Amino acid sequence: MRVHLLLLLSLLPLNVRAQVTLKADGPGNTYELIDSALGGSAEEVPDCSDPAFGRHITEAWDDTLAKYVFVFHIHVMPDNDRCTAFDRQRNEIKTYGPSPGYVKGFYGDLCTYRWKFKLDALFQPSPNFTHIHQIKAGDGSDSDSPIMTITPRTANPDRVELIYTAPTGLSGSGTKTTAPLSGFKGQWVEAWEQMRYASNGTYQITLRRLSDGVTLLAYTNSSLNLWRGDATFNRPKWGIYRSLNSTNYLRDEQVRFADFCIAKGTDACPAPAKPFITSAGIAGGHIIAGGTNGDPGTAYYVRATTNLMQPRSQWSFVSTNVFDANRRFSFSNILSGPRGFFTLEVPFL
Repeated sequence: MRVHLLLLLSLLPLNVRAQVTLKADGPGNTYELIDSALGGSAEEVPDCSDPAFGRHITEAWDDTLAKYVFVFHIHVMPDNDRCTAFDRQRNEIKTYGPSPGYVKGFYGDLCTYRWKFKLDALFQPSPNFTHIHQIKAGDGSDSDSPIMTITPRTANPDRVELIYTAPTGLSGSGTKTTAPLSGFKGQWVEAWEQMRYASNGTYQITLRRLSDGVTLLAYTNSSLNLWRGDATFNRPKWGIYRSLNSTNYLRDEQVRFADFCIAKGTDACPAPAKPFITSAGIAGGHIIAGGTNGDPGTAYYVRATTNLMQPRSQWSFVSTNVFDANRRFSFSNILSGPRGFFTLEVPFL
């Protein structure tokens, strides 16, 4: 009996030349680590309103990802917006004026952002804004309102909104798409966002749950005004920024983030490294295989066929699982004929 094993990934990093990454490396010097990637003092934190708590962005071990991650803390009391605004709370990181040019989006730039985030299983938004990601003009007379936001919101049912705000005086603003918040709670989600900053720009975003590879939210627009008149650059922000107008809905929160990546032009924010098979054999009429180098907590799928000429999209799913904390995978399947072909698929963005 001949058995053939094939390893297939749905996306591989090709021709990667440069990108800026930010990864947690363990407790201590968290702000300094963030600044080393984003430049200047890249944190907008409520530390001044709650000095007893200390720094509101920390690092902690995450069992699902099997690595250190960033934890953004926000408290209903006494946190506010940097002791200057008291009807809202802000705990965000950003690129801005002092940041290196590569992490700022200039007119005509194609910018790509990739990151992971996790909302707590009991995460509670309000009917008002609770932004966990923003794209904003970095300067200019129309820089107050964000261009794009990802916003969990209390509704029926609670949802995650993708909101666009047009330049002042122009039409087109509003919620572009939504997804049930329930699919995000307690789950690591990988975000991939790409846009060309222009008055006739392009925009794409995909939010994919790591545990099973399901796409929770996706949106594409090939003609969207992503520029604010006299601005000189655009910038991304991540964290939690929320209104205090309905505090009865809110609770203290910890939002987790990991693996930030910023790329420009033909540079890419690559998916995790390619898994590979380390063992394979036949026992009792079963094919048994295993390997390593997966992204912990990320789903993988095994497909099988007896006809190598069959399009892979038509191969049968025979196993679904997640890479373990040690980056390993394994599967077993009954051999139903003299020839068997198997692929391992990882649903990267």
